[in-house]
Amino acid sequence: MAYKGMEYKDLCARLAELGVTQNESNLRSRANNGSLGAQMFVYLLLAMDIRALDLGEIREILSDIGAGDAVGGDTESG
Repeated sequence: MAYKGMEYKDLCARLAELGVTQNESNLRSRANNGSLGAQMFVYLLLAMDIRALDLGEIREILSDIGAGDAVGGDTESG
């Protein structure tokens, strides 16, 4: 959201355009406590017009916010 310059209210409006009803406080709560399901994650990607994911960049973001352990570190196993 930060990279796209969006706030929760913007995201809720874009989700509504996709036919997904979410209020701002509910979406914020789900995002903050980590209870977004895969389907909602895909809707969020669509709402933010994200066409590709760079896992290296995602790891950097998670590391910056102190959640780096959530992605399990290095996935190369020889």
